Amino acid sequence: MEVSLDIFADNVKGSVEFYQNVFNRKAEWYNDSYAVLTTEKGFRFAFFDRKAAIKSISSDLTYPAGLNGSIKIGLDYPTFSDVDKEYDRLLSFGAKSVGKPTTEPWGQRSCFIADPEGNLIELTSSGQNV
Repeated sequence: MEVSLDIFADNVKGSVEFYQNVFNRKAEWYNDSYAVLTTEKGFRFAFFDRKAAIKSISSDLTYPAGLNGSIKIGLDYPTFSDVDKEYDRLLSFGAKSVGKPTTEPWGQRSCFIADPEGNLIELTSSGQNV
């Protein structure tokens, strides 16, 4: 069984470009409204145009506006400094800061950003404070 995360976007091209930058990988486009990006570890992100998805599913769908707290994509890094570097790097690609990097009392370094569609992404490290 394979698992994927499907992202329904108003701006599929913009979302795909953002995640290509996040993972430094190219997505494969199947048509103007559908693309797939597979990470180095084999996790699959599929991107769909929202209007095309509604037609494909043949049912009304609703989408959150603004910051989407329904799900979170978690990205774990080896060191604390990796979290800080990735936070700055992803902001340069259009991510929005939701919470700056902090070290939690339990020893984890984490921060939150949102992708261009408002989906929440957490960057974490339980590794070394390097």
